[in-house]
Amino acid sequence: MSKQLTDIIKQYHPLLYRYACRLLVQPALASGIITKVFEELYDQDKLVPGPMLRPDLKTATLHKCEAYNKAYAVYEKTLNSQQLQNEKPTNP
Repeated sequence: MSKQLTDIIKQYHPLLYRYACRLLVQPALASGIITKVFEELYDQDKLVPGPMLRPDLKTATLHKCEAYNKAYAVYEKTLNSQQLQNEKPTNP
């Protein structure tokens, strides 16, 4: 990994981590999501210093967090409906 790339990650990781923690239902997963954001932007050759780096990182983080929150909501809804189906009605 180049020094320039290491400096970018060191600079932006704490900022994106705080941003992701505010957006996520489960903030404990923020670090993993930020890592995925850096990996995807690296694969797309967008991790270069410039005026669009910060907005690109922030937008990618927002989209990843929204996708996770939607998936989590679907999972919770499914889990809750299964629990309701498994409950047996009690007659007093």
